[in-house]
Amino acid sequence: MTVLALVLAGSASLLAHAPRAEAGQGLSARVYLVQKRIPRDLSARALLQFVRKHGTSRLRETTGEPVAERSWRAKLVLAFNQPVASRELNVLFYDVTDKRRFVGPALTVFIHDPSDRTLVQTLDLTRPRFAPNRKMELVVTVRHREVAKHRFELIGERVRHSGKVDFSDDDAR
Repeated sequence: MTVLALVLAGSASLLAHAPRAEAGQGLSARVYLVQKRIPRDLSARALLQFVRKHGTSRLRETTGEPVAERSWRAKLVLAFNQPVASRELNVLFYDVTDKRRFVGPALTVFIHDPSDRTLVQTLDLTRPRFAPNRKMELVVTVRHREVAKHRFELIGERVRHSGKVDFSDDDAR
C-alpha cells in the first residue's frame, strides 16, 4: 500500500470512531405517550419496544364520568440518551391549537435513580385546565434546559348545554 492509501485508511477509521455531533450536544430524550397498560417487570429494552409499538399522539379521554369531570390518563415514557444525573425534571404543557399558550402549572417529576436512562410517569390531565379537541405540546426540561418535545392531541367530548333557560318563580326566591 502506498502512503496515501495508509493516510486515507487511517483518517477513515478515525472518522468512524469519532463522536457524533448529537452526542456532544448533551442530554436529550425521546418522549412516548401510552394509554395501554404497560406490563410489569419489563427490561428497559422491552419497555422501549412496547412503547414504540403502542405509543400514541392522540389521547382519548376517560368515560364513565359526567363530561365535565373526565380526564386524559396516560403513561409518559422518557428515553434519555445518557443518564439524567439530576434528581428532578419538569414537564411543561402548551396549547398550540391557535397559538402557543402555557397550560400551567408545570409537572415536577422526582427521579429515584439519576443513573437511569428510562423513566415512566403517570399523567392525569384533568378538566378544566385541559380542554378536549386541542393540540398540545409537551416540553421536558432538566435544570431549566429543554431536552425533549412531543406534540399530541386531546380527543374528547365537549360539555353541551341545552340552551333552555327557566325563569320559574321557584328559582327567583
